[in-house]
Amino acid sequence: MKSQILINSILSLLMALMPSAGFCQSSDRNYVRTQTMLNGQGTKIKTEIQYYDALGRPDLSGDYEIELVMGYWVFTGFISLF
Repeated sequence: MKSQILINSILSLLMALMPSAGFCQSSDRNYVRTQTMLNGQGTKIKTEIQYYDALGRPDLSGDYEIELVMGYWVFTGFISLF
């Protein structure tokens, strides 16, 4: 029960903080996503996303980390969003 509450709260936080439907790739808006493994086992990952406008200029960027804990991917938080 406790783990289900944790999973629900993490999913709610992700959905609230990542309005990805408004920033998806289209003909006038593109992005580059880079994932970096932070440890040798590949259980901690940093993801960086850089959005570009139609002319190729940087528009919006952000990055966050996720970690594999007891078989579940856990969102460890935003590092930046600018």
